[in-house]
Amino acid sequence: MVVSVLSGPYFGPMMEAVEEVAQAHGMHLIVVSDHQQKERERRAIEFLLQRRCDGLVLHADALDDEELVTLCQSTTTPMVIINRRMDALAGRHVHSDDTLGARLAVAHLVARGHRRIGCISGPLALHESRQRLTGYRDGMAEAGLEVQADWIVESDFSLAGGTRGIDTSLDRHPEITGVFVQNDQMAAGVLDACRARGMSLPRDLSVVGFDDVEWARYLHPRLTTVRQPVHAMGLSAGQLLLQMLGRKPVDPDLPTFFQPELIARESVTDNKSIPL
Repeated sequence: MVVSVLSGPYFGPMMEAVEEVAQAHGMHLIVVSDHQQKERERRAIEFLLQRRCDGLVLHADALDDEELVTLCQSTTTPMVIINRRMDALAGRHVHSDDTLGARLAVAHLVARGHRRIGCISGPLALHESRQRLTGYRDGMAEAGLEVQADWIVESDFSLAGGTRGIDTSLDRHPEITGVFVQNDQMAAGVLDACRARGMSLPRDLSVVGFDDVEWARYLHPRLTTVRQPVHAMGLSAGQLLLQMLGRKPVDPDLPTFFQPELIARESVTDNKSIPL
């Protein structure tokens, strides 16, 4: 399996799920990280192919679609792509709708009266960051809201990335009342940075994250976020690969597409100061 990093509340459950399926069928899981860098991602895949692994599960963020399709079609080693839709590899991917998830986040903020809504994105070289940014733009357009170019701040999927992102955003536009943050780790950094500024949350700023990692409900305030069924996606990816290997009967009902869900908690409040 290739993942971006070996730690964190997102990849941990995903790797555990794939390993659970592998071990249930007498197999072992080898995991390599690529740190979201195209060349390292390429080398990680080559490393596993050279070790003659039976099959690969790829959380491939950095490689573009064309190279990934060529790679999958040029080897006899079965590959499953996880958390990325690729129509050219139909039947070989397991994913959720990142664009829809971001639209849900924006729609929730709009429904609570927010109109000046920022976005803190992950690295835009990554597929999922671009999909979530598209969803943010679509959600704003659907609400009839114009996006100011510098309401969008590119950062990275880390706690520190959230802190840097919201500091930049608030320094530029202290008038924003809500922010969509592209993962929960960054959202936790956002909450911490806002408290350091003496802000009261969510009164001064409403925050929506993405992923619904296990500890999101224990943050203060408890984080409103978009739930991705990461463990279920990992199980399906492992099962799909076993089917491709002939180690498991083909299940036509195996879920490979998952819908995100908005989980409303306490980090979003009504904004009464902006007229609807």
